[in-house]
Amino acid sequence: MGRRRTPARSGLEGLSDRTRSKSSTRGYPEGTSNMDIGIGELSQLTGVKIPTIRYYEQIGLLRERSRSKGNQRRYDHGAVHRLLFIRRARDLGFSIEAIKDLFRLADASFSSPAEALRIAKEQLAAVEEKIAQLETLEKVIQLVAESENDGDLIPLDILPSNDSDRDGDAEVKASSRGRGSIH
Repeated sequence: MGRRRTPARSGLEGLSDRTRSKSSTRGYPEGTSNMDIGIGELSQLTGVKIPTIRYYEQIGLLRERSRSKGNQRRYDHGAVHRLLFIRRARDLGFSIEAIKDLFRLADASFSSPAEALRIAKEQLAAVEEKIAQLETLEKVIQLVAESENDGDLIPLDILPSNDSDRDGDAEVKASSRGRGSIH
């Protein structure tokens, strides 16, 4: 049974000869300035599944360049770079709305410098919150890993909670089972 080929990080190494250009223009890497690829090849280059690409089109994150005579979607170098950025941002935990804001910021399609500053500050706050959550998770995992109790039971009081609702739910579930720990 063969393993599925992992796409290259840049997404450019797998281009067919048909899609390569002999020169680099507008600051894009060589081989991407005159692309004309279908959705399947875009998917292979970026590691993003075809239904996800269609969804990103539907919500306005990505646009097809044109349609072929057979009504197939066609994409260019900009779509490859944009989709790689979207994938990277999603991997880092950014929401779709946050990515849209980042594109608005990058495309300068906002109405004022004050709006750009607001978007940047919101993204910074979201990143700082995510870092704090990950640091808390790291501490919990470290406590469990250093625990001397076989790992059978994890005391509820060391598990982080982000809001009071989940905290209350954990206590109710634990007390309804008659235990103060999670198996």
